[in-house]
Amino acid sequence: DLETYQARIKGAQETVDIAAGLAQGLTTTILAQYALEENALKVKLANELTAINSTFSTEKASLDAQLAAKTISQAQYDAGILAANQKLQANTKAAQVKQAVDLNAIKKKQFEADKKNQIAQALADTAQAVLSVFAQAKGGPVLKGIAAGAAAIFAAIRVNQIRQTQFVPTTFARGGKVGTFSGPSHARGG
Repeated sequence: DLETYQARIKGAQETVDIAAGLAQGLTTTILAQYALEENALKVKLANELTAINSTFSTEKASLDAQLAAKTISQAQYDAGILAANQKLQANTKAAQVKQAVDLNAIKKKQFEADKKNQIAQALADTAQAVLSVFAQAKGGPVLKGIAAGAAAIFAAIRVNQIRQTQFVPTTFARGGKVGTFSGPSHARGG
């Protein structure tokens, strides 16, 4: 009977809505976890940079004291400052590049989680569209089936488009800038 049929469709639509809501909630939780990882990574970099700068400051203070006590010459001092500064820049750059690589890994996880959520949402939308079209289309079961099939085809195209999206990582292949450091492309020795 028609009422039973409509009740079943409504029940199926409610089930799809619940599943979509659960998938969205799970994705939100996962993305929040990745955001926490990203923040922890930023704090770690800040701590590493503080340690690197502290080491430089200690080396500079030692050189300043040695120059003031005349235990090293101005040339030795200048060479020491240059070496300490080069070490500071190299360590800073290495820490920033490592952070960029680690951050890229987190961003890829976020991308994949969001992609799965989009697919789940598209599948839920597909189920809703098919059920809705089948319930509301005029005509008999054959016409309703054709209309529902058309809705499913369009939804499948959307799911396929989502599946084909690719993560685009941050790369240094064309040169790049990390913090205050700029680098050449790989082709030019970067």
